[in-house]
Amino acid sequence: MHPMLKPALRRGWRDRNTVQFGMTPAQALTLGPVDTATGSLLELLDGTRGVELLREEGRRMELPDGHVDRLVRRLSRAGLLDDSRGGGRPPTPCAGDPRCWTGSARTGPRSV
Repeated sequence: MHPMLKPALRRGWRDRNTVQFGMTPAQALTLGPVDTATGSLLELLDGTRGVELLREEGRRMELPDGHVDRLVRRLSRAGLLDDSRGGGRPPTPCAGDPRCWTGSARTGPRSV
């Protein structure tokens, strides 16, 4: 797998420790707390590196063992990652529900 943050979801920092993916209430997700090294690691999730290379980068950043795998798993479960080599996440149950598009299914960002 070569994890890539979904390019269609804009990313912004809500505060020093919380990053938000997506801007519309129906799609926004927040991730936190995020330290500086993890924030830098997020920049590397561009689909050009496999998980093993990301682990090496994590070690260089002095992240704890298993941190990269936990982050990738967490982002993947939240539907924020694609595999740049193909595949991807199956459609969510919300995909055919028009309430999801208008934001009436829920309001505000969800935490990852």
